[in-house]
Amino acid sequence: MRTDSLSAVAVATLTTFAGLASAGGPVTFQGGSFLQFSSAFGGGGSQPITNTSTRGGQSEVQFGVGGGDGFVPNVLRFTGVANFNALEETEFVIGTVSYFNGLTATGPQGANGALTTIFDLPALPNQTFNFIFNFTITENVTGDPVLDADLLNFVTPANPNVIVIGNTEYTLAINGFRLPSGGSLTTLSLPEGQTVTADVIARFTTEIIPAPGAAALLGMGGLLAARRRR
Repeated sequence: MRTDSLSAVAVATLTTFAGLASAGGPVTFQGGSFLQFSSAFGGGGSQPITNTSTRGGQSEVQFGVGGGDGFVPNVLRFTGVANFNALEETEFVIGTVSYFNGLTATGPQGANGALTTIFDLPALPNQTFNFIFNFTITENVTGDPVLDADLLNFVTPANPNVIVIGNTEYTLAINGFRLPSGGSLTTLSLPEGQTVTADVIARFTTEIIPAPGAAALLGMGGLLAARRRR
């Protein structure tokens, strides 16, 4: 297939329950996740979707259903985690992705999904985080499954949504993949005719919100410096 850049948007809705973060200390997030695919596109055929709504459950979408004898769909699966325990700024597994690289018709192909993360701790209002699954479908020209591999990676938007606890903003970031062998990478290679499975690695990034008094002092410092220069 020819090379096409594909995007599958994932939306993480954070539903939180009782439990408060410790004041002044690092925050630990506890909960589970599942993903629901909303649509699939490309390949000239129908794309069946099977979704779960259970934390730790598996959803599946097929896309690129073929254009002739021997053509089989690409199959993308996402399995959530029943329980995670994630300290801020520390990597953790948000789910597992599995992809079968089928032999399909040419053209853009992909899938859209929504990742729901159910929080048990801390207690927060609902919050949505957006990020993108980027697929690159390659043309099969060499006959080598590895050289003809498709590619998958994640992109975090330039202006992601945040949740606020105390004086800290938290953003869910996808760091990449972890293979069963233990290797970590940001782009997952998907050999032709094979299934690749890898954990999806995430972390809650932090940014301190300046206190109003500190912001005022910074402003006064700038004014005093300007006056001294006059």
